[in-house]
Amino acid sequence: MIKYDEQKLIRSLEVLPNFARVTFAAACAERQMADYARVTRKSDGFGSVVAALDSIWSELMGAPTRDDIFRRHLAVCMSAMAEPESPEAMETDDAIASVAYTLRARLRGDSQEAAWAARTTYASLDYYLGGLIPSTEFTREVEQRILAHPLMQAELERQRRDLSDLTELVGDKGNVISTIVGLRARAKEAAQHFTGSVS
Repeated sequence: MIKYDEQKLIRSLEVLPNFARVTFAAACAERQMADYARVTRKSDGFGSVVAALDSIWSELMGAPTRDDIFRRHLAVCMSAMAEPESPEAMETDDAIASVAYTLRARLRGDSQEAAWAARTTYASLDYYLGGLIPSTEFTREVEQRILAHPLMQAELERQRRDLSDLTELVGDKGNVISTIVGLRARAKEAAQHFTGSVS
């Protein structure tokens, strides 16, 4: 069984160039977008968050973008958050936060920001799966059931595969764009069954 180990993830990210860290974070964010679209009540906010993520992918695929544009996208993402503790916030804010962390990873060059994008993906599934388990309190047994769930294991395996592909990419500069395009396509496809609830 794969476990989420943030410190190990950070160590793996730290040896990568920042474009690879940002790609990893963007893929984590992308996998949450279909569910975000399904539950959000703020269509304008959703469009702005998607535009922010698209701007990251565009630069990764060769279109340089000024830092001030990414900073504006980051501000928009933060304003798109729902009211704290509202039902919508519990379902959408992890997705928005993952995009914000991706933008911050790009702006700050910090592996911790990329790791936090992965953590929000984990947290989103943790919240969803926790709602499927009949329990009045969060116990170690519940935590283990969530971790062992096929949806959670699938996401952790996707993160591990992305990290492996990006690590291999460092020594193969000729395939940078094609690998990033492939990771994005893979993330978009995975988004359609991130929680198993989107056809």
